[in-house]
Amino acid sequence: MHNRDSRLENAPGVDLPVRRSLFSTLKIPGIYLLVGALWVFGSDRVLSVLVADWETLVSVQTLKGWLFIVVTTIMLYWLIEQDKRSIQQSNRALKHSLNDSITVEQALRESQERFNLAVSATNDGIWDLDLRTNQTYYSPVWMQILGYGENELPPLPTSWTDNIHPDDLNVALQRVQAHLSGQTERWRNVHRLRHKNGHWIWVDSRGKCFRDEAGQACRFVGTMTDITEQKRAEEAMHVQSELLQIILDHIPVMVNIYDRSGRLQWVNREWERVFGWSIDEARHQDVLAALYPDAEQHQAVLRFIQSADRQWQDFKTHLRDGRLLDTAWANVKLSDGRVLGIGQDISDRKRTEQALRSQAEREQLMRMTAQRIHQSLDLQETLNAVVTSVRHLLQVDRVIAYQFDADMNGKVVAEALAEGWITAEGCTIEDICFKSEAGEAYRRGRKRAIDNIYESELSECHLKLLESFQVKAHLMVPILLTQTGEAEPSQLWGLLIAHQCTAPRQWEPAQLELLDQLSVQLAIGIQQSELYFRVRQLNTTLEQQIEERTAELQQALKFEAVIRRITDNVRDSLDESQILQVVVQELANGLALTNCDIALFDFEQEQATVVYECMMGEVQLRSETEPLESFSDILFQLEQGQSLQFCEIIPKTRDSRWHPEAVLSCPIIDNQRLLGDIWLFRDAAAVYSEIEIRLVQQVTNQCAIAMRQARLFQAAQAQVDELQRLNTLKDDFLNTVSHELRTPISNMKMAIHMLKLAPESDRRQQYLTILETQCAREASLINDLLDLQRLDAQRYILQPEAITLQTWLPELAAPFFSRAQGRQQQLHINLAPDLGTIITDRTSLGRILSELLNNACKYTPSGGQVRLSVECSATSTPQTEPSKQTTVFTLSNQAAIPAAELPRIFDKFYRIPHGDPWKQGGTGLGLALVQKLVEQIEGQLRVESTGGFTVFTLELTDLDLDTALDEE
Repeated sequence: MHNRDSRLENAPGVDLPVRRSLFSTLKIPGIYLLVGALWVFGSDRVLSVLVADWETLVSVQTLKGWLFIVVTTIMLYWLIEQDKRSIQQSNRALKHSLNDSITVEQALRESQERFNLAVSATNDGIWDLDLRTNQTYYSPVWMQILGYGENELPPLPTSWTDNIHPDDLNVALQRVQAHLSGQTERWRNVHRLRHKNGHWIWVDSRGKCFRDEAGQACRFVGTMTDITEQKRAEEAMHVQSELLQIILDHIPVMVNIYDRSGRLQWVNREWERVFGWSIDEARHQDVLAALYPDAEQHQAVLRFIQSADRQWQDFKTHLRDGRLLDTAWANVKLSDGRVLGIGQDISDRKRTEQALRSQAEREQLMRMTAQRIHQSLDLQETLNAVVTSVRHLLQVDRVIAYQFDADMNGKVVAEALAEGWITAEGCTIEDICFKSEAGEAYRRGRKRAIDNIYESELSECHLKLLESFQVKAHLMVPILLTQTGEAEPSQLWGLLIAHQCTAPRQWEPAQLELLDQLSVQLAIGIQQSELYFRVRQLNTTLEQQIEERTAELQQALKFEAVIRRITDNVRDSLDESQILQVVVQELANGLALTNCDIALFDFEQEQATVVYECMMGEVQLRSETEPLESFSDILFQLEQGQSLQFCEIIPKTRDSRWHPEAVLSCPIIDNQRLLGDIWLFRDAAAVYSEIEIRLVQQVTNQCAIAMRQARLFQAAQAQVDELQRLNTLKDDFLNTVSHELRTPISNMKMAIHMLKLAPESDRRQQYLTILETQCAREASLINDLLDLQRLDAQRYILQPEAITLQTWLPELAAPFFSRAQGRQQQLHINLAPDLGTIITDRTSLGRILSELLNNACKYTPSGGQVRLSVECSATSTPQTEPSKQTTVFTLSNQAAIPAAELPRIFDKFYRIPHGDPWKQGGTGLGLALVQKLVEQIEGQLRVESTGGFTVFTLELTDLDLDTALDEE
C-alpha cells in the first residue's frame, strides 16, 4: 500500500527551522569556549606573576570576575537577539508552507470521508491488491468481519490465503487464476474464513482485475460480504424442510392436497396406511367416491372441501377393506387455489367419548343411588332402589341383593327382574359349596365376573343352583360392612349379584367396577339404616333409662324420707317397741307392701317372736312365737348378713291368706349377733330392686342401732332400778341383819340378866335354854351369810357321797314334824318304794331340804298341808359310761305366792310381803342360798304356785365320786 503523505517531503522551506536550530545550538558552546579561554588566560597564576602586591591582586581578581560576567551577558544577549530574528523569519516561511499543506490535507480528508462512507454503507469489506508490488490494502470493515482491529493483519495476500478454510482454498485460487488469465469477466467465490475467535464464517468475495496498457494485470480490487447468517438460515430451512417431510411421513395425522376440482394430488404415508390406497392410486382413481360411496354424503364432502373454512367436521369413512372408520377433517386453501386437507382417526376418541358418556351415566346413577340411600333410612327401600338402578344401567335380566345369616345360609331380600324370568325374591338358599369354599374369599373382598357359567369351572352344586334360576352369566360382588374401630371392612353382610339369563355375556371391567362401587354405597346405606335403627333403639332405651332414672330418683327421695323419719325416730326414742312399730309402718307404706313384720330371735330359748306386723297400712302387735327350726333353711344366710328373696306360701303365723307371695328377708345384726329379721311381702310376680334392698338394709342397720341403744338404755335403766332395789335391800338387809343380830343378843342379854336375878334353878335352866337358842340363831345367821359369800365366790368344796334316802330323809325331817304339830300343820313325806341311794354332797342337800321345809312350815298357815315326795329314775348315758340316777324332790305347801313375786323369791334379802303368818321373821337369804347350793351340786330347781299351793321341784343327778378331788 502506497504512503499517502509522501507529497509533503518536497514542500519548500520545510528544512529552514532545522538548520537554524542547529546553528543556534553551536553558538552557545562557542561563547562559553571563548569566555573559558579568556578566563584561563587571565588566571590567578598569571595575575600573580604580573601583580606582585597581594591586595592589588585581590582587586584585580574581583575585577576579573565582574568582567567575565559582563562579557558573558553581552554575548548571550547578542545571541538571543540573533535567534529571535531568525525564528521570526522561519515562522513566516513555515506559516506560508502550512497554509498550502492545510488546503491539500482538507481535500484529502474530504475524499477519504466520502470513501469511508461509501464503504461503511455497503457493510462490505474492501481489498486492493497491487499485483506488481504484491502490497495489499484491507479496509477496516474487512478486518472487522474477521474480528480483527485495524492494522492487526499484515497488508499481504497471505492474510487472506492463511485464513481460508482448507476445503475451500483450492477452488478459490483456481477461480482467481481463471479470472486473472482473462477466462472470466469478474471473480466471485463463496468460501469460509477463520474468525479471530477460531470459528469459521461464510463470506461472499467479489472482485475485478485491472490491466495496464500492455494488457497485463496490474491491480486486483474487490469486496467481501459476511453471509454467515444467510448460510445458517439456508441450513435451518433445509433442516426444516427435511423435518417437515419426516413429520408428514410419520405424523399420525392424514394430510392430502386437492386440486381445484377436488381430486387428490398428494397424500402422506399416514393417509396411505389408514385408508389402504397408495399415492399413485389416489392420483389416478376417484378415491373420494370409494371413501364416501353414498352420493349425498359424497357431495357433502366435496362442498366441505371446496369451502376450506378451517373448521373440523366428523365423517363416517369407508376403508378399502370395507370397514367403517370415524374421522375428522379440516381444510385450508393454499395460495395457488389448491386445498390442503388434514384428517384424524377419531375412533379412539369416539370410544373414549362413549366411555365418558357411560361413565357420566354411571356417576349420575351413583349420585342418584347414593342420594336415595342417604335420604332413605328404610333398608328395604334402599335395597329395592339399588337393584332397580343396577338392572337398568347394566341392562341385565335380574339383579338381587342376597343377605347371609349367622350360619352362612342366605335369603334374597331384594330383586329387580325383567319380564319372563323366574323370580328369586324371598327365596332362602342353603349353599353348602359356598359355605365350604367361597365364603372366606368373599369376606376378603373377592369379586367375580362369569361370562358363561358352563365354561367357568363352577362346582356341580353351584352350577345346579344357577341353572334353577335360568342364569347364563353373572356378576357377583360382596357387600362388606366395616366394624366399629376397624379400618377395613370385615363383616360379610351379603352379595350384590347381576344375572344375564338370555345368553352368555362378556362383561366389561367397568361393569364389575360399577357393581363393586354400588356395593360400597349399599354397604353405607345398610350401616346407615342399622345405625339409625340402633340410634332409635338407643333413644328409646335412653328415654326409658331417663324415666327409670327419674323414677329411681323419686324413689330415692321417697326412700330418703323414709330413712330420715326412721332415723329421727331412732334418735328421738329409746323405746324398742315404738321403734319397731315405726319401722314396719314406714317400710310397708314406703315400699307399697302387702305385709311387713319384724321377728326377734332368742337363741337361748331357740325361738323367734314376731313382735309387730303392718298389714294394709295398719300396725298390729303380734307377739307370736315360732321355733327357730322353722327358719333353718334361711338362718345360716341371715347369720352371714345376707338378704334373701324367695317366693313361698306364707304360713298362718305371717299371713292368714295362704297364697304365694314374693318375700324379702333382711337380717338385723348388731356386732356380728343376729337379733332378728324383717320380712317384706309382695305379690308373687314382683321383684325387689337393688335400691329397695339397700333401703331395707339401711333400715335394718338403723333398727339394729336403735335396738342396741334401747336395750342398752333398758339395761342401764334396769341396772339403775336394780341398784336402787339392791340399795333398798341393803338397807332392809342391814336393818334386818342388825335387827336379827340384835334380837338374839338382846335375848341373850335379857337371859343373862334374868340369870343373875333368878334365884330358882328351874328358872335359871329356862334362861339358859333361851340363851342357847339365841346363840344358835346368831351362829346360824352368820353361817348363812358366810356360806352365801363362799358360794358367790365359788369357794364351796363339794364332798359327794352315797346317801341312802330311805333312812336319811326321815332323820332330816324329824324336827319339822314337831314344828308342824305345834302349828297344827300336816307334814307328809312320801318316799318311792324303789328309792335307793343318791350320790351328792350330804351337807348341801341337807341344807337345801331344811331351808325348803323351814320355808314351807314358815309360810303355811295353821291347818295347812306340807308334802315332800321323792322318786328316782335312770338317766341315759353313752354306752362307755355307767348309767346315772336322777332323783326328784317335790315339796308343796298350802300357801300361794303371787305371780309377780315368783321371779324374785330367790333374790337375796327378799321376803314376800305379808306372807309370814307366824311372824317368824328372817334374813331373806334362805332361798338365795338354796338356789346357789342347787347350782353347786348341778341340780335344777323350779317353783310354781297354782291352786293355792306352792310347789318346789328339785332334780338332782348323781355326781361323780371324784368331784371333790377335782374341786380341790
